[in-house]
Amino acid sequence: MQTERSHGRFISILTFLLSMGFYVAFAIIDGAVICVDSPSYIEMSISREPLYPTYLALFRAIFGSGGNTYLNAAAIGQCILAGFCTWTLIDFITKKANLKPIFEMLFLGICVSVSLLCRFVAERGSMYNTSILTESLCIPLIMLFTKYVLAYCIDKKRKDLVISVLLSLIMVLTRKQMFITLPIIVVAIIYVEAINIKAIITVLICSLIVICGNKALDYAYNLAFHDGAYAHFNDNRFLTTVVFYVAEREDGNRIEDDRIRNLFYEIYDVCDAENSMLHSAGDSMYDKINHFGDHYDMIQIDHMFPMMREFVSEEYNLDAGSEREEIVDKVSSSIAWSIIPVAWPKMAGIFVRSFFHGIVNTVGKATIKAMYIYAVIIMVGFIALLVLNIRKNKNDFSTVFAAYTLLAIVLNVAGVSATIFCQVRYMIYMMPLFYIGLVLLGADLFGIGKITQTEEQTNG
Repeated sequence: MQTERSHGRFISILTFLLSMGFYVAFAIIDGAVICVDSPSYIEMSISREPLYPTYLALFRAIFGSGGNTYLNAAAIGQCILAGFCTWTLIDFITKKANLKPIFEMLFLGICVSVSLLCRFVAERGSMYNTSILTESLCIPLIMLFTKYVLAYCIDKKRKDLVISVLLSLIMVLTRKQMFITLPIIVVAIIYVEAINIKAIITVLICSLIVICGNKALDYAYNLAFHDGAYAHFNDNRFLTTVVFYVAEREDGNRIEDDRIRNLFYEIYDVCDAENSMLHSAGDSMYDKINHFGDHYDMIQIDHMFPMMREFVSEEYNLDAGSEREEIVDKVSSSIAWSIIPVAWPKMAGIFVRSFFHGIVNTVGKATIKAMYIYAVIIMVGFIALLVLNIRKNKNDFSTVFAAYTLLAIVLNVAGVSATIFCQVRYMIYMMPLFYIGLVLLGADLFGIGKITQTEEQTNG
């Protein structure tokens, strides 16, 4: 009896040490990895969410701003978080699914394999955990969030719901993509409480905490580090980029303000000359998907946003600051909402293609056409296993985990598809969860690796 319990504890401790050691080792070997978006976080750009720039500022205050010492220290902090969150989730899953301790090692292997693919196989050549990007915090935090949402669904303890809501708020303050956690919480509440007055009140309270908390801390951050109390800027640039991509030049006639209409033509002509518009894409779905991904940043980062800022600076005599960004957002919205009434069918097509592309990048990487076939097969297999498991085992832990994962994937892909293109960077959050869910469903359905009643009694 004591031997069996000791074996389980030994595997858990070993997994913890391996998880921490793996991520921290790469933080020491690679140091902080600077990416294209990193300077905007380091410089606390007004267009960035508040939490990650504040995180970097904290390390800058401790270690000084000279050299990369503080960034390397921040990368180590990110990797410690990754090591802990990975271990605590897989330890929780193994125990709740009543699996033998060795599965904890298997699940760790799945998680680190995703990181190793990014480090050694993908073009980026680095792990997100060591990168100066918001993914370095949100990838581990979504794993911690997963643990507490599932704990709430299974054990129905209010404490787990409270932690889930706080983690949701923290992630939303890190990147707005993490608003997907709020509908997940809503579904979890309905699953636990059913649809009644108590559930409705709980949903409203949790939603207010996340939405109002995000808004209040946005104001506080900008008051502390910028030039006044205001909310986040430049979120609508993603929608406007898609509008430019699908628009035709004559659509600019719908813009009432002459100055903004002329700005639209200037931006449009530059982008069209580079064949960056939808009408320059190929005929096949594969060609259209890749053309959109290849030209999205060219439209927004190279031309649209710099030209809008230059336009506002010249027309309103404004330098960088909240006042300029507020007008930039108004110009961006004016262009987008003037053209959306005629552009929405093409935008719907972009959404559908992006959604499919996002599913592929959730289970792999859409580098070749064969990956699209693989994604369809493995996703259909996942859903089939989930349906069979529901019929056989009803709502046991593996079923709840797989259903949660499927919901999270759909929400994440849909949210990103509605605003931007679904590159791996935005999809990778759910990749380890998907493959862990696949293992759980297989183990549950075929009775592989389950601790027997005798072994459970032995384990105490």
